[in-house]
Amino acid sequence: MPEPKWIFKTLPRGQTRNNAVGKEFFNLRGLKKQALAREAGQNSLDSNRSSNKLIMKVNLVERSPDKIKDNVYLSSLHAHASHKSSGISHLRIPKKNSHYRFLVIEDYNTEGARGELDYISDGDNNSFEQDVFHLFRSLQKTGKDLDEETPQLGSWGMGKNMYAQTSNLGGFFGYSIREHSESEFLFGMSILQIHKIDDNEYDSTGNFGIGTDNIDEITMPVVDKKIINDFKKVFEIDRKDENGLSVVIPCVYDGVSFEMLVQTFIETWMYAIIKDKMDVHIKAGSNSILITKNNIENHLHYFQDEEKRNLIKRNIDYMKMLNEAKDKDFISLKKHESQNMPFWKKTNYSENSINSWARKLDENNKLFLKVPVKIVYNDDTPSEWGEFKLFIFKDQNILQSNTVQYLRDILIIPGVYANIRLIRGYFGIVEVYGKLAEIIKNSEGPAHFEWSSTMERYINQNLQYGKEIISFVTNSAAQIKRLMTSVNRGTDETILADLLPLYGIIDTKKRKKKKPKKPAPPNVPRPPSICKDHEISGGFNISDNEE
Repeated sequence: MPEPKWIFKTLPRGQTRNNAVGKEFFNLRGLKKQALAREAGQNSLDSNRSSNKLIMKVNLVERSPDKIKDNVYLSSLHAHASHKSSGISHLRIPKKNSHYRFLVIEDYNTEGARGELDYISDGDNNSFEQDVFHLFRSLQKTGKDLDEETPQLGSWGMGKNMYAQTSNLGGFFGYSIREHSESEFLFGMSILQIHKIDDNEYDSTGNFGIGTDNIDEITMPVVDKKIINDFKKVFEIDRKDENGLSVVIPCVYDGVSFEMLVQTFIETWMYAIIKDKMDVHIKAGSNSILITKNNIENHLHYFQDEEKRNLIKRNIDYMKMLNEAKDKDFISLKKHESQNMPFWKKTNYSENSINSWARKLDENNKLFLKVPVKIVYNDDTPSEWGEFKLFIFKDQNILQSNTVQYLRDILIIPGVYANIRLIRGYFGIVEVYGKLAEIIKNSEGPAHFEWSSTMERYINQNLQYGKEIISFVTNSAAQIKRLMTSVNRGTDETILADLLPLYGIIDTKKRKKKKPKKPAPPNVPRPPSICKDHEISGGFNISDNEE
């Protein structure tokens, strides 16, 4: 049987040259610290289809026992990644005769990478459960959207590129055990740019496996147990016979450290950990911790900055309140069947109701609401109702305005910002779930970092009020607080007025601005003259002014 290696397909003459990613992909300055923890946890949670809690093991090995040139799994990749046109800066490429750092991310209580080892899509969309294809052979494509039974945290095929982006060689390995006739396999993927070695021009993506560089043949995963066992030993994989996926990122970039891993997994997945959906075991040399719902606060000393540490502690405290909330703790706002466009309006709610919210917030320092959202389509699709939870906490320690956290299911979306600011002294959390989460998920980019009504996938849902739905949800904390304030003051202001500029409803005609009148100069008394004059015959006489 041929030995496995890294294989990039040669490009024939005349074929269109398209790089899989742009050059910015290899620029670490744009790489967010949380991206690695975010992608790893997201993929694993999506693969966790049982009632058992997800267990993640993360192991950072700071120095390999061997060198790159002696490692059969890396030497052939180095030949491609080190080429000047590979896309990776020469400053990042490790020396071939050097030791290297690597990161292992393993999940347990998951299904592993499902699907046929030889599957290729050939342009069709029937790729549900073809995880092997989506993880190792495709870009910008995913099978998660085809799963209608289980809510998915991820949706983009680009997210897995994070593994390659984190490697200074632009590649990663995946070892998986699953319920399948071919139950165990080893595969790899590399994302570079089109490059030349000698006289051969190679495609921008490659695979580690069995095959040739013939573009008409597919590279197959390794199933030989002897090779797999050797790979597991070389890269310190802990998995024995449990189902799941083990990802190995070789030559991981310098920004990855034990402290960074602890910080980013806590920041990104605190809610999943608090809800007991996930435990994370992080190890690097002699450092080893297990993060659970019962001890998550014990690891906050890894946040060196005191202000950041206090912020994370506050968020954890509030997330715990969310997790402990019962149905009886919520006030359910009424639906307005005749109102297709969602907006905040004082006349939608009785004064007594608004006053009761304000009293609850003042007496308990917290207010929990369930807010319905009508989802209307532009075609004949029947309207639907979604819902989100809104948590408002009264806290005098909140010194900044617009302090609101956004969640889609258990995934924190950190880049969402409200246009209307929640005032200081209050902290808000918006939790989107169910049907509304399915809709809003499509407004997120590949990193699932923010919500935008301009995303193509969101626009393609053919929503009648897509922009207004996002605005209604993101501004909810501030708008509810304004409703309560307006009633307490006895004013008759309409909350919608704050949103009219966003919806384009108000008169937007340009009007000539009146030029401000120039202020009249102040009447300053003149000082006395230093001299005086008087007429004389044939002229005038000047003398000192003694006044």
